Amino acid sequence: MRTAVTGATGFVGGALSKRLLADGHEVKLGGRRVEERIPELIEAGGVPAHFDLSEPASFEAVCADVDVLFHVAAWVGTSPEELAHPFNATAVGQLVEAAAAAGVKRIVHVSTVGAYDLAVRRDSWTEDVPLSTDQQDLYGATKAEGELLAFATASKHDIELVAIRPAMVYGPGSAPWTVGMFKLVNGGVPALFGGGTGHINPLYIDNLVDGLVLAATVPDAANQAFHLADCAVTWKDFLGYYGRMCDKRPRGLPLVAARVLALASEKLPLGLPLTRARLQVTQNPFVFDTTRAREVLGWQPKIDLDEGMARAESWLREIGRLQ
Repeated sequence: MRTAVTGATGFVGGALSKRLLADGHEVKLGGRRVEERIPELIEAGGVPAHFDLSEPASFEAVCADVDVLFHVAAWVGTSPEELAHPFNATAVGQLVEAAAAAGVKRIVHVSTVGAYDLAVRRDSWTEDVPLSTDQQDLYGATKAEGELLAFATASKHDIELVAIRPAMVYGPGSAPWTVGMFKLVNGGVPALFGGGTGHINPLYIDNLVDGLVLAATVPDAANQAFHLADCAVTWKDFLGYYGRMCDKRPRGLPLVAARVLALASEKLPLGLPLTRARLQVTQNPFVFDTTRAREVLGWQPKIDLDEGMARAESWLREIGRLQ
């Protein structure tokens, strides 16, 4: 395939680009300072292409002479917050327009399970649950708006679009779900609230990349959305892996105290990422249904949680986080 990957300099985009190149596909590496940040992918045959979500003029070049466009780049919850809507919503519609004009056959749009209002309690989540553009979490709300806009724009221009909604992507290179979680446990920061019995749905990076490649190639995937998640485990079990790596027990906080802290962080400039909505997310028994991905894409996670965490531990040692 002739492919392009936006956000090729990032965690997911980089892993995807590496796989595509290894499989013999042409890959246009879309991002900022590509030559400086990912020279190894250029050496492997990737073609650098300047891409910036704040520069619609860069969209045309990244889409030119491409069969499949993987849109991975996004605002991911860091400052400045005023970029959330332009990057995660407005730019998505503009990119689909550019892809259609360039003759791209299929777009694989990387969305997120965070596009739902995860503060709502559901025992099982399918792709038919409505996305939430008015939820408290800014990242989730703008990603929801972006996915809805992507489908609407693709339909208008009769271009195939597949949305992948990954769960919590961990493994070598993951800042939030590997480095971040390890730092919390190793630093003794309370990370378990109310016993840690709520669910997290981890997704190993290689399993995500498998799904993205299938989304680009399976004909019946066109114009559908898919969950990707390896399994559902409790926060206690998930963080327990990091605890065993550094020989420390993950610290907890009673739910009542956590609620007081969450309320305070909303009202006062404490600099804490905890809110009442995010606290509720940690208490919910999530299970993201992956039946559609398994039946339509033929996807299944090849790396289980034990193996994924073993690989994450090896990587943490390689980069000096773990002695």
